[in-house]
Amino acid sequence: MNASFRALAYERELPHAIVTAHGSYKRRKGVIIKLSDDSGHLGIGDASPLPGFSRDTFEELGRALDGIVVGMRAGGFEFFREFFETSSGNPSLIFALGTALDDLAARALGRSVARLHSDNPASRVEVNGLLGDGALRLMAGRARRLWKDGFRSFKVKVGAGEPDHDVKRILAIADAAPEAKLRLDANAAWDTERGRRVLDGIPTEMIEFVEQPLPVGHIKESWQMCCDYGIRLALDEEVSTVEQAQRVIDQRACDVVVLKPMVLGSARACNMLAQVARSKGMDVIYTSSWESDIGIAATLHLAAALGPNSPAMGLSTAGMIAEGIVKSPLKIVNGCLKVPDGPGLGLELAPEILERLK
Repeated sequence: MNASFRALAYERELPHAIVTAHGSYKRRKGVIIKLSDDSGHLGIGDASPLPGFSRDTFEELGRALDGIVVGMRAGGFEFFREFFETSSGNPSLIFALGTALDDLAARALGRSVARLHSDNPASRVEVNGLLGDGALRLMAGRARRLWKDGFRSFKVKVGAGEPDHDVKRILAIADAAPEAKLRLDANAAWDTERGRRVLDGIPTEMIEFVEQPLPVGHIKESWQMCCDYGIRLALDEEVSTVEQAQRVIDQRACDVVVLKPMVLGSARACNMLAQVARSKGMDVIYTSSWESDIGIAATLHLAAALGPNSPAMGLSTAGMIAEGIVKSPLKIVNGCLKVPDGPGLGLELAPEILERLK
């Protein structure tokens, strides 16, 4: 099969800064890729390394893309497929290439990407609301709005400030939305003392789980701390490679495994990991890396492949980076993302982007 490959860099400012223990994110940049075959089918993908989380950088991504362009001139589509199947570096690029291949294959078959991964995907996926930092009154107001908008699980970033500050924030959120389930994400910033100071000061019955409370390598201590408070443990930074995720799942080292496809690198590997984790009684949460709607749509299809009645996914950044990239941005309605209609990802590139990718 003959194929053409095109790539286009983008950079966008987020509607509001996202503050984590790894730092504050105000802008995101990445590369949109387009793959088309000689039958007129096309597939699109998004490569967007996330500083502080991803193993690759934007500079490494650029060099790898240059290598693909040169390799395809010499070896054509076979080089492209070999690169995708054998490359162990550049996980964000591997995710983008896999997304484009799946999008192209699904369009050719007239089915959604979710149906490449599952025979019975969900038609819509619940997502969690995201609460960053801010004045307590503003935090409480945002929590009320999220509840009114249909969100039932709230992800609260903790660990960037002092424990007492986090306690006050959590209590303000709990008072504003007493029926909400709270997910505390420390991004590995706590030590045991800081974590216990927070957990001692909050109503733990509201806590759905604590995500990556301690630094990587301290799973046993994280597990013990959560057990002491009767709270479920989720791991994220601990599963930043497919091999790490496989090891955590094989050992059933947590209650919830958080999978970031843009960081892990392979949608198909994510789907396999998710199925094994669920067979062991673990919950699976797919989350975005604040990339464009193209990358988020790919993760949405993976989440849909889990089927109905799955936990809320970390895809609340849908629509943040979409204007001028896709024709119809993803929209969260009543706390859920509808899986786009149509074959493939169900997204179409904006005309100006499509023109530049010719």
